[in-house]
Parts: sequence; C-alpha cells; structure tokens
Amino acid sequence: IQVNPGLWYEHRRDAHTVERRSDGDVWAPFYESPWARSGMGVAWDGLSKFDVSKYNPWYFEREREFAKDASEAGLIVFYDLYNTHNVLEIGPHWIDYAWRPANNVNDTGLPEPPPFKPHGRNDVGNEFYSTEYTPLRELHRAYMLHTFDELADLPNVIFGIAYQYAGPLSFEQFFQDTAREWEQKHPGKHIRIALTTSKQTTDAILGDPVRSQQVAVVDMRYWEYEPDGTLFAPRAGENHAFRELISQTFPGYTDTPPATTPQQVYRYVREYRDRYPDKALMPMEEGAGPIPILMAGAASQSGLVGGRPPGPLPTAQQSATAMYPLRTATPPAVPNRVNPDRIIDQFVHTYLAKDLMKMSPKDGWVAAPERTWVLAGSVSEPVLIYSLSGDDITLT
Repeated sequence: IQVNPGLWYEHRRDAHTVERRSDGDVWAPFYESPWARSGMGVAWDGLSKFDVSKYNPWYFEREREFAKDASEAGLIVFYDLYNTHNVLEIGPHWIDYAWRPANNVNDTGLPEPPPFKPHGRNDVGNEFYSTEYTPLRELHRAYMLHTFDELADLPNVIFGIAYQYAGPLSFEQFFQDTAREWEQKHPGKHIRIALTTSKQTTDAILGDPVRSQQVAVVDMRYWEYEPDGTLFAPRAGENHAFRELISQTFPGYTDTPPATTPQQVYRYVREYRDRYPDKALMPMEEGAGPIPILMAGAASQSGLVGGRPPGPLPTAQQSATAMYPLRTATPPAVPNRVNPDRIIDQFVHTYLAKDLMKMSPKDGWVAAPERTWVLAGSVSEPVLIYSLSGDDITLT
C-alpha cells in the first residue's frame, strides 16, 4: 500500500482553482498534513499558516496505527514523505501547499508569488527538492529525521521521497544520507528505502557502493523497452513530471507509455535481477501481464497506484493451461473472464508461498530460451517453467 501526503487540506480545492479563500469555511473530510499549523497569519486556504519546522502529532499517530494494522494483515506500506504533484505541473497543486511561502511562517527561499507560466503551470520541483539554500535544507533534514523517529521502527514500512519522484539526484542522495545519519544515532535500527524515480537516478544510486546498500526496493515503473527494443527512460531533474514526458513522447498517453511485449518486460526485469540479486524489484506490467515479471524474479505492481490494467484477459482454460502446464491435477475452476494477477496470486499462494523468495531466473535449463523461461531455487526446491508459445517444453 502506497501512502503520501494529500495535495491540499480540504475539499474546496478539488475544483483545481487557484484563488485565495476569503474565509476558513473549509469542507470536510480533511487531508491531514505532516506539518502543524502555527496559529499565526492566514494561509491561502483561509486557515492559519503552517510551521513546517513543527509536526502534526495526530497525523503521525494515524500513520503508525495504519501501518500496524497493515502489518497484521501481512501488508507492506510504502511511505512517501512528499507528494511530487505538489511541486510540478499546475498551480492548484502548489497553491495551498504547506511549503509555499504564502502558507507558512518559515524561511524556505522558495519563490513567492508562484512563478506561474502559461496555462497555469507552476514547476518548482528543482527549487523545492534542493539542498543549496541552507534554511530550506535544514527544514527538509529535520522533517526527515522526525519521520524516521515516528515510523522507522515499524518493520513493514519502506521509505521513499515521493511517488513518481522526478526531482534531482542530489536530493535522493541527501535523503539517503539523512537516513544513514539517523541510523548512526540509533544503533541496531535500519531504515528500508525504495527508489521510486527515474532510471538514471536509480542507476546512479545503485552504482554507489555506500548508498546502494541502503536500498531495499527498486520501483521500476518509470522506464521500459518498447516493442522494438528501444529504451524509453524519461529523465528526472528537469522540472517535469514523468507523465508529462510520457505524453510528449506518446501523444494520447499520460501516466503510462503504450504497452510493450512480454519479452521486453522480461528483458528489462532480468537486467536488474541479474545485476542486483539482493534487491526487491517492482516493475510495471506494461500491458504484458504479470507472468514475465514473476518469471524474471520480481513482483507485479498492478495493485499499486500507477499500475496499468493488464491487456486482454485470457479465458479460464488458457489461464489454467499457462499456469499448470506440467501438473496432472485438474486446475481449479475459474470464471470465463478472470484477472490474470488473481490467478498468479492464487498459484503462488497455493504452490510457492514458502519457496518463491528463494527462486531466481535460470538460463540453460530448457531449449528455446527466448520463449521458455525458468524460475528455480536450489536442487531440492521447486522449478517453475513457462512457455510463451505453448509448445512442448524441452529440458536440456
């Protein structure tokens, strides 16, 4: 489950307008913020200004309660400290944000009035995710340390800067350095970090001998190989959201690029599984369904924010044949149109729940490896073979 602060506090702003509120007649329910109100001045939403150096205890109490409930249900929480949409794309995302100078009592050094561009654009991501201005850097650092104080002891919480983080590499490095600083002050405690950003930032961090050791999860939703093998990898740090760069390259598409092939999904996951066997990989299905991801040694993102619905659903018989090719037992009956992810989940739960974490992709075990994939553990552990073509599987 992915968690991040809301875009604004109350629902009058749902209309995506930018006018200043004449009063504090706010509309519930509210998106509580990690930062506390100061009780001084008047922010753009008609309530008192924020103090981003102080924090909302109710917010963090609720986050802890939620994470504990999720843990009891066997769920991992990806906790993002910021919301990238606040600082990119359009003015309404920024207009009520706690960190906008008109809305707080702090010295952030950020531009005021908002530097709106044509069509109401307001891109301040690089300015916001910056460590150049000392007061702003220290506000970020204090907020990160407080968040770790509140949540880092929870075993099912994995931290990231922001969903779709499109800011500069330097801020990712700063975030991880601050996490390491917290760990040094709390011996025996460890912060799990997810990279949720561009390919070039991901590669830079994973190529860093120190910072790479902090990374538990690589979120791979921000690049892909197109059907012809061309790499599509929008860059971060350019004051543009990934979905904008997607729509520029592929008109008519926004949050995700056009679907690619199972072979290309398998390829892009295998590249990272082979290079980083100790990282959990979470790619996007890219219209190819969950099987290439499973067989390449990763976890499907379809249930998380930003996942793309799978392509045409297979019939029950096609699904059963694909998932039970070497078993003599009759596959369970399923409706004629089913969700492939649900079939995979049930298959893993039934047959691989205790073994999947020990299995990895294997080469040289079968003929025609370009259309036949193998996932296996050690000698005494299960072997899972999948044929793209549906032809007989030939072991070598």
